[in-house]
Amino acid sequence: MSDRPDEKTPLWPQVAESGGLRLSQLPGQQNPPADSAARVYRDEPILHTAAQLLHELPPGYRQMRRMASSAEAARHSDAWLFYQQGKLMEHFTDEFDQPVEFMRYFPTYQSMNDRQLRAYFAWRTAGRRGEWRPAPVSFSYVYVYELLHGIGAETPLEGYRLLSAFAKTPAGAPCERYLSDWLWDYCLYYTLDPA
Repeated sequence: MSDRPDEKTPLWPQVAESGGLRLSQLPGQQNPPADSAARVYRDEPILHTAAQLLHELPPGYRQMRRMASSAEAARHSDAWLFYQQGKLMEHFTDEFDQPVEFMRYFPTYQSMNDRQLRAYFAWRTAGRRGEWRPAPVSFSYVYVYELLHGIGAETPLEGYRLLSAFAKTPAGAPCERYLSDWLWDYCLYYTLDPA
């Protein structure tokens, strides 16, 4: 029998019988150098479990999640929860830089997973600096909902100006169909002169 396995003599039964395969046993391989024992990989502990990684989110996100599962949130509407979470995160910034997909017809923070939340706040952070990056359309709606609720604006007039400016950006384009009506309603609600 030759040292080289062929179709008639499979290698795998030999591996199972010997309890493993050393590099030197592979066809065409030379014996390893004498110091190779020092380079053997060994079991290492997993430094972070998935549950631990969840707790490594910035504290604001964890607080948002706790707020959503509170008894008080259970007694209120989704709109109330959105407003409370939005006010909590009003000045929050993030530099998360991983692409995500997110599509909801009525998007809220609660409908996002942790990666989507981080991506949204990173997108909003860049946008507030004037760098509106390509992102899921639903992010644009969440941002508009924030401004309509007075999140991210000190006064109603500032909110109106931010909404109007956002409508003129590529990021605001997906909301264009609704923004003109929403801006008019916003002016009526806050008794602003749209001119």
